[in-house]
Amino acid sequence: MKEATLRDFFLGIAAVDKLAVEVRGAVEHQSATSRQVHIEDLSADEAFTITALMLVRVCDAVLAGSLPGPALEPIAFAVIASDHLHWAEDDDLVSRVLYDWASPEINWELTPENVRMFRGWLTGEAEPPPLPEITPDMIGGRFIGRTAKVWIRPPDSA
Repeated sequence: MKEATLRDFFLGIAAVDKLAVEVRGAVEHQSATSRQVHIEDLSADEAFTITALMLVRVCDAVLAGSLPGPALEPIAFAVIASDHLHWAEDDDLVSRVLYDWASPEINWELTPENVRMFRGWLTGEAEPPPLPEITPDMIGGRFIGRTAKVWIRPPDSA
């Protein structure tokens, strides 16, 4: 998956089909609990700020059936792991949604109903519930996987 494609999708330049193909090809399962996401970084001098309305575009693609709900996980992971894709430091909502998407096994499953809920949060139509305090005994027996980023240099990097 290319960070440039994510940026372009967020801007409305790249088609959802292109993003869907890249996301599908980016995840490499290592084992039942381990996977790698292959991500091509933006070039070193580029930076891009993601907003709530940009994440609404992703929700809309899922709700339209153009992108499967589970694709939100590697998309969010790519943004979180990026040195070039950011969100405003004080934007707790974008941060929360990205971390929820990146960890569906401990947060919200990426079902159409939950994507509708996230969309409501992002548009201000619904208020997110308070964050629960998570203790180690709460996650006992839950599947927790490991995801790693595989850095791919952009073609113009030396």
